[in-house]
Amino acid sequence: MSDKNCENCNAVLTGPYCSACGQHAHASARTLQALLHDVFHDLTHFEGRVWTSLKFLVTQPGRLTQEYFSGRRNRFAPPFRLYLVVSVLFFALSSLVERVDREQPPSTAHTAQTQADPAATSECAEIHMNSASQERFLREICQRVTADGGRTVSHIFASYIPKTMFVFLPLVAAILALIYRRSGRYYVEHLVLVLHNHAATFAFMACGRLLHLLGVGMSHWSAAHSVLVFIRDGFDLGLMVYVPWYTYRSLRNFYGLSRSSTAVKLIPLGLAYLFCLALTFGATFLLSAVLV
Repeated sequence: MSDKNCENCNAVLTGPYCSACGQHAHASARTLQALLHDVFHDLTHFEGRVWTSLKFLVTQPGRLTQEYFSGRRNRFAPPFRLYLVVSVLFFALSSLVERVDREQPPSTAHTAQTQADPAATSECAEIHMNSASQERFLREICQRVTADGGRTVSHIFASYIPKTMFVFLPLVAAILALIYRRSGRYYVEHLVLVLHNHAATFAFMACGRLLHLLGVGMSHWSAAHSVLVFIRDGFDLGLMVYVPWYTYRSLRNFYGLSRSSTAVKLIPLGLAYLFCLALTFGATFLLSAVLV
């Protein structure tokens, strides 16, 4: 094969990349130096795109989605991959926070809450249904949940939440497509906006988890710990205001409607969002109880 032909598809090379399949024109790495060069290039190129994407996500709501569908995609991470990276980071930090909190010396109240509650167990026997099979099922679920104070079910539930999001997010995108059905946009465009908005939200919440871990690490220094707890609480409170505003701004920037129209559409979107969240999380909790 000629050096001027692609090693992958044999097309004639006219630049550093093959115009037919996209493979780089350089030969396959057969030395450690060449292999390390490829690894370094791939990592820095992807990480650079992630940081650029996160910068747009945090500071300019809806702008990244606009850039993506305007064809300017090369300097940004793909929407689904960006969501995966940020969500994996967030859920990993959440799991670490949960583990660190469990290792903290438990208070008396906490110990009492984690033990089986006899009153709750007796309440399971008070469940009555017209159908005997439904009654046995609900009693069994109740007993499983109350057996160890709900710790096992909560652990399984938390492990399923990342998977649940892959059902929840398409539902939200479908609602968004219904609310903005006159926008002339395809379903995928609504889905990408949802992916970007949730990636931004997870990025904000990941910062909150980092503050929490930092506060735990500073627990032996009371003054520093108090300051960090104050900052963390203020940050969490600020997120409760910023995330709805961020959603409003991203909708207005992406769909280009007026302030009033965007605000009006935000109301049914919020209600539908909460309904889908309760539905998917409720189904996940029920599945977690069944799998105990």
